[in-house]
Amino acid sequence: MLKKFIPPLLLEHYQQDAVTVCLLTRIRLKDGTLQGYTDLDVDVPYDPAAYDPGGTGDDWGPLNHLASNGGAFLAQLQAAANLTVDNSEVTLLPGTESISVEQALSGFYDNADVRFYRVNYMDASMGHECVATGKLGNCRISGQVAIVEYRSLTQQLKQPDSRLYTIPCEHVFGSPKCGKAFTWTEGEVTAVDPANALRIFGTDLTPDDDFYNPGVIEWLTGANAKQQKEIEQNTAGTFALSLPMLFAIEIGDTFRVRQDCSKWWGDTEHGCAYHYDAATRSQKFGGYPDIPVADGGVAMIPGGQVGAREDE
Repeated sequence: MLKKFIPPLLLEHYQQDAVTVCLLTRIRLKDGTLQGYTDLDVDVPYDPAAYDPGGTGDDWGPLNHLASNGGAFLAQLQAAANLTVDNSEVTLLPGTESISVEQALSGFYDNADVRFYRVNYMDASMGHECVATGKLGNCRISGQVAIVEYRSLTQQLKQPDSRLYTIPCEHVFGSPKCGKAFTWTEGEVTAVDPANALRIFGTDLTPDDDFYNPGVIEWLTGANAKQQKEIEQNTAGTFALSLPMLFAIEIGDTFRVRQDCSKWWGDTEHGCAYHYDAATRSQKFGGYPDIPVADGGVAMIPGGQVGAREDE
C-alpha cells in the first residue's frame, strides 16, 4: 500500500487538539512564471526545498504565498492509494494582486504545474505535507470565478503517447527537433478593422504580401498580452489572424511576429524546402512525404488488393 509522508514534527502537531495549519498553492505557468497563494488571512513566505525530508523535489525556490482578495484554492480532493484518477477542481478567484478572469479565459493557466502543501504557519520549520501535485486542465467561468480541472499525475499516465506517421512534418517549427532558429520582429497596431476588431488590423510593418503566411503573432501589450495566434494572411502591413482573439485588438497594442513553416516537404515558398537546403532538409524533416496515399485508400477497400484471375 502507498503511504503519504508527513514530517514527524508536523504529524505530531496534527495530533494536538488545536492546530495552526494552512494550505499553500504553488503554480508554475508555461512561461516559467511562479505564483503562490494561501487560504490564510496573511501572506506566508515558504521554501519547500529548505524543509524537504519527504523528498517532494520542489526546486521552484522560495515564494511568498499571497493572502490577497484573489487566489487559487483546491476543492474537495478525492484520492485513493492506487492508480485511480484523483478527482478535484481548482477555483481561481480574481483579485487585484493575483488572477484575472481575462487571464483564465485566454488560457493563461492551461497546462500549468500546480502543487498544494499543508504547513504550520506558526512554525514553518516543521516542514510540509504534499497534499497534491499535478497540472491545471480545462477551465470554465462561473460569474467572476474560474473553475479549473485538476489533473493528477496518475491522470497524465492515462494519456495516449505514440508516434504518428504523417505526410507533413510533425515537428514544431523552431523546436530542437526542427533545428531552425526563427527571428521575431516587433511592431505596433496602427489601425483596426471596426467590423472585425478581433482578427484584422493594420501595423507599422511593411513586409511582402504573405511573408508571414504561415506565421505566428505574440501580443506584448494590451488585453491579449502573452497570447499567440496563427496568421492567415498579411498584405501591405495588414494582418488577418486564422482565429479571432478573445479580446478586441486596440490601436497602440504592441506585438512581435515571426514566420512559421507550412510543414510540407516540397513547398519552396513557405515549407521545408524554403527553410532548408536539400541536404539539411532530409535530416530535419519530420514527416513521410512518400507515403502512398492512393494505395493506402485502396488497401482499406475489402478485396482491393486481390489480383485478377489469369483466365479473365
